[in-house]
Amino acid sequence: MSISVDSFTLHFDQAFFKPGQVARWTVTFTSNAATAVSARLTARISHLSESLADLTEDVTLTGGEQTASFQWQPPAQAPRGYGLEISLETSAGQKLALASAGFDVLERWTQSPRYGFLADFEPGRSDAAAIMQTLADFHVNGLQFYDWMYRHEQFLTEEEPYIDLLGRELSRQTVNSLIEAAHQRGIAAMPYTAIYGASLAF
Repeated sequence: MSISVDSFTLHFDQAFFKPGQVARWTVTFTSNAATAVSARLTARISHLSESLADLTEDVTLTGGEQTASFQWQPPAQAPRGYGLEISLETSAGQKLALASAGFDVLERWTQSPRYGFLADFEPGRSDAAAIMQTLADFHVNGLQFYDWMYRHEQFLTEEEPYIDLLGRELSRQTVNSLIEAAHQRGIAAMPYTAIYGASLAF
């Protein structure tokens, strides 16, 4: 019986982990198994050329999308980066999938900054959690909010939503939800502020 895996992805709980914090990640995969097949997920963790741990999770392939979660307690040293290799193999020895990534243990994000930015704060935006999950998977740990303010000389307004200096309709609720979602993934949120900018009226 031929079995294949169509997708195989890793999702990290945080953009980086702090000393003493347990590192957690989830593997999501999709197989075409028509009947139940025993398999094993293996997570190999390394630092430079040193192998540190092999974590295993027995799974039963049932077809469709499935998930499995791992956790590991890194050493307390920081800053330090770790390699991660995830493989999926049937009990009969058939190798189905392989993925690799890495993660950081940092005291603060500025020890190894990975920068990203946002520029869309329209009312009703509802993808904050999904966006921050993607950024955490790419280990983006510092996130700047561009042109989020009401005016360059007056950041906040009582209006909700509001029209910014560029004539766009923006929402403070959207800004707040994105900040909260970023913090939940350990991502620092930074405001863009044009200290040299002001409206004509001002």
